[in-house]
Order: sequence, then C-alpha cells, then structure tokens
Amino acid sequence: LRNKDLAMPPLITETNITSSCERYNLISRNPGRRTGSTSEAGTRMVSVNYGSWDHHSNIKGSFESQAPQFDMAFARLIRDLDERGMLDSTLVLVSSEFGRTPKINSTNGRDHYPRVFSVAMAGGGVKKGFVYGKSDALGAEPDENPVGPEDLARTMYRLLGINASKRLVLEGVRPIDIVNGGRLIQELIA
Repeated sequence: LRNKDLAMPPLITETNITSSCERYNLISRNPGRRTGSTSEAGTRMVSVNYGSWDHHSNIKGSFESQAPQFDMAFARLIRDLDERGMLDSTLVLVSSEFGRTPKINSTNGRDHYPRVFSVAMAGGGVKKGFVYGKSDALGAEPDENPVGPEDLARTMYRLLGINASKRLVLEGVRPIDIVNGGRLIQELIA
C-alpha cells in the first residue's frame, strides 16, 4: 500500500471490506494476522467501504445481517487504535451520503433523506463520548445544533490539519474552494 518511490505515503487507499469483522485489520493491526496496518505504514488517509447500506426494501433483514459485523469491527478498530496509542492521532469517521426517511416505505425499506443523518467520529482530536446535534422526535428534521455537510467537512479538515479556507488551483481551471462555506464545529474538538 506504500509506494517507496514517493517522498510521502499515498493520500488515499480505498479498500472494500466484503465479509466479516475480522477484515478490520486492513486499517488496523490484528495480532497473529499477516496483513499489516496501512496507518502504521504511513498512509495518510484510508477509506473503507463496508457493503451497501442502500436498504430501499427489507431494511430489517438487511440491517440485522450487516450491522452486527460492522459494530464489532468498528469497536475493535477503536479499541485497537487506543490500546496502541494511535487513536489520538487518527481520525475515524463513519458516515454516508444520505440519511434515511423516518418512515418505512411500501417495500419495508427506507429511502434517501438528506434532512437528517448521523455521523460517528472518534480519535484525532474529537471529544470522547460527546453527542452534538439532535433531531426531532420523528427523526424528520434537525432540532438542535444542525450540521451541514460543509460544516462537517470544514471540521474534519481542521482535525486533519488541512486549511479548508484555501483554494485548489488547477491549470486551466478557475480556483476551487476546498470547502465552500461551512463553519468549524468547535464544540466537537477536544
């Protein structure tokens, strides 16, 4: 996962996890396994996709078969990083591109819903055991401290040490903001 010809490790390594929670060792270390830790190898960002959560139908069965493995893998990753002294310098973020409708649809699933969704963050300068924001009782609308994608991006970049106020300048293309607007969610930062 590391190109020895580069002065810096690769910025993004994308790995698809396909089966059990034991595969978490692709981004952390599981003693006794031969797969090394990409974060220990110096990779600056690791993106992990764990199956599809696009449950437009049969959400109960789909979630019950997928969530326990993810829950165990996520907990083991956090524990492993913490035990090895890497959690404070490693930002772990679990998110998706959409929330889900608060009501079950006609095919026993939930459809895309951009108004409310959850994100889990750990390590990397985030307060431990802290909950920020709240939806209404139905999960239909933000109720307290709403956070937009640009707010999350600005905060995440700050935790990663990236100045989100800068612009990218590509040859022949006008400058592009790293984050268009957004506010730093100071309350999340330890």
